[in-house]
Amino acid sequence: MAEQRTDSPRQLSPWARTRTAIEVALLLIGVPTAVVTFLALLPQAWETTHQRAGQYASLRGLHAGYTLDKFKSVLGEPTLVTANGALAQYTFLGDEFAVTASVEENGAVVAYGVLACNPGFQPTFDTPGATTIRLNASPLASAEQLTEEGRELVGTGDHLPDDDILDIARFYASNATAGSDNLVIEPGINSEAGSTGAPYAMGVTDACGADTAYASITDLGSDYEPTEDARPSIEEYRRRVAPNFYAESVFATLRPALYGACFSSYVESYCARPVVGRIDLPRDFRAHPDKEWWQNLWPHS
Repeated sequence: MAEQRTDSPRQLSPWARTRTAIEVALLLIGVPTAVVTFLALLPQAWETTHQRAGQYASLRGLHAGYTLDKFKSVLGEPTLVTANGALAQYTFLGDEFAVTASVEENGAVVAYGVLACNPGFQPTFDTPGATTIRLNASPLASAEQLTEEGRELVGTGDHLPDDDILDIARFYASNATAGSDNLVIEPGINSEAGSTGAPYAMGVTDACGADTAYASITDLGSDYEPTEDARPSIEEYRRRVAPNFYAESVFATLRPALYGACFSSYVESYCARPVVGRIDLPRDFRAHPDKEWWQNLWPHS
């Protein structure tokens, strides 16, 4: 007669039972702690995201040609007001951006620019040329996108984004005076193309540490045009570096100036800066080596 075998559950050792109990206890403690931590951080994350969304909408709603009162209603009172030839320049400082507005005596904002040093702050702008430009998100090569209306304006000819890279107008403006900044400036696809009366531009300024090291490509105001030898460096730079400022104006041209570049009318004293510079910022916007580079201009952030 075969022996009958009865299987019974394997008994855990005292140490194994103790370890299992500890693991269960830690799990019961850890889950509520994680939930509490998540819930505690959720309002902060929501506040940051919601605050940025509001700032994006406010900046997107501003345009050259609006009144100074409109800018004040959106941005509050300016931090700094200076004279710039026949224009008054107003600087508005936010937690993660700076706006410079050049204003005529009658209160019209003839040009303005937005500088966003923080790479995480990525506002989008609707340009006068029926395109969109987003800062800090995509490199120069793809930061400006044509809308359907914009494609109709520019047609099927020159200056489409996928055209020869050497044909796209770009300028480099070195810091020719004390306190000025190195700028890389690219007029918009539909800027000064006969389809829009308001030029606009995007670019990179080293006012907050960004890379502007391609002075050899071209110089604002010169007749120099990039040669075939410059193609690799241009393409590499434009694929790698994102714009950190956007600017637009009611004036007709973008031309060189001692401090970099300006939007200009036919009146010599009307020369409006496309972006706020170091010289325009309060002196207490000083360097803090222990912070991220973009926080050197925004120590209160």
